[in-house]
Amino acid sequence: KAQSPFGSSVVLLEAARGGRPQTKSRSRSGAMSFYRALSKQLIKTYVEPAQRAMVVPWYQQPRHLTPLQQWWRENVYPVWFKYVIGPYERYQYEHAVAELRSYGLMFDDQHN
Repeated sequence: KAQSPFGSSVVLLEAARGGRPQTKSRSRSGAMSFYRALSKQLIKTYVEPAQRAMVVPWYQQPRHLTPLQQWWRENVYPVWFKYVIGPYERYQYEHAVAELRSYGLMFDDQHN
């Protein structure tokens, strides 16, 4: 073989391509076949096992609450919503409706 100015990396690339020497008449798509084969192998090695495992992402896993969190959601949060968040959101809604009515608009007209 002729000595390459790039050293042994060209020999390794030729061996990975099947040992065929690269000629000037090869098309551009032929030169990319090594990288295409490499990407196929990487996908087969890394992506397919992950799909077979069907790992559930952390944000889709069921939440396990501590007893304190469970008590908070059952006892405190309904009272908080009834006396704090509920009236505040109702005030904001009424304020938005009143402002739109001052311009002759309905609240539902803003959602088209």
